[in-house]
Amino acid sequence: MRPVFRQWRRRHTHGTGWGAPESELYRGVRLARALEWRAAGAPTLSEAEAQFLDASQATARAEQVAAEEQVRMSDLYSLMVYGYLITTVNEALAVAPRLQQVRIVAIRARSDSNGPSTRRPCLRRGWTEAH
Repeated sequence: MRPVFRQWRRRHTHGTGWGAPESELYRGVRLARALEWRAAGAPTLSEAEAQFLDASQATARAEQVAAEEQVRMSDLYSLMVYGYLITTVNEALAVAPRLQQVRIVAIRARSDSNGPSTRRPCLRRGWTEAH
């Protein structure tokens, strides 16, 4: 593992300390193995190598937190849409009886303006003959 750190250090630090692009940081299995290697009492790491591992670990944590936040926001959005849908359906159900009353009044007004009729309105089946 140590030769990988040396190669990285030669390419990115130029002997002056930290300076790697974020895309080169370890992630996933590679990071887990490097952290296990360091925890198992690996040879002492240089300052740049330790910074590299620390930055890799911090970036992995930040990416995990960002992913969890994205899931929470997705859940929140879903709840908001569900709440809006419930509210809309409830409002539609509350308006339905009023619309039916308006329809009855309109039908009565139309039948009154046309004079007496032997037919009467039936809201479910249309017009029926009076008994």
